[in-house]
Amino acid sequence: AGFFIPFIIPYALRRLGLDPAAIGVLMPAGVLGYSLSNLLWSYLSDGPGNRVLLVVSGACYVLVPALVLLCGHLSTQPTGQWLGIRTSPAFWTLLVTFVLLGTSRAGQDLGHTNYLLELSPGRNYPAYFAFYALAGVPLSLLPLLGAVVIGKQGNYEAGFLVALVLLGVMLWVLRGLREVRNTENGNGG
Repeated sequence: AGFFIPFIIPYALRRLGLDPAAIGVLMPAGVLGYSLSNLLWSYLSDGPGNRVLLVVSGACYVLVPALVLLCGHLSTQPTGQWLGIRTSPAFWTLLVTFVLLGTSRAGQDLGHTNYLLELSPGRNYPAYFAFYALAGVPLSLLPLLGAVVIGKQGNYEAGFLVALVLLGVMLWVLRGLREVRNTENGNGG
C-alpha cells in the first residue's frame, strides 16, 4: 500500500500549491520521525511485543493517506512564514503527515524484522529472511500501480483512497496476528 508515497509531493505541489521550498522541510521531517520514533518502537518491541508494535505503527500508517486526503479540503492560502516557507493549514498538516510517515515506516520495519526473528526457529533464520526479502521484490513494483491508478490525469485522490483501503486491510490482518514471543513455535524471549 506504500505505492502512494512517491505521489505525495507532486500532489502537494500541483494541487495544493505548496511552496517548492517546503520539500526541504517535509523530507527531513520524515527522517526525523523515523529516527526519533525508534525510542517508542523499541520500548513496544521489548515490552508488549512485536505484534503490538506492528498494530500501533500500522494504525499510524493508515493515518498518512487519510491526512493527505484531508489536506485537499484545508485552506492552502498562506497564513504566515516559517523558515522562509509560505505556510498554510495544508502545509502544517503535510508536515505532521511526513513525521507520521517516517514514524510508521520505522515501526513497520522494526516490527516485521523482529516478528520474523521471533517466529522463525534459529537454525532457519537464513531461509526465513531470504523468503521475506524475495517476497519484497514484487512489492518494489507497487509505485507502478500508483502510476496506473493516478494516471496522466493526476487522479491523486483515487490513489490515496486506494492506499487508505489497502492500509486498512493491512491493519485488519496485523490485528489477527498472534504474539509469538514465549510460545512453543516461536523462538523469541
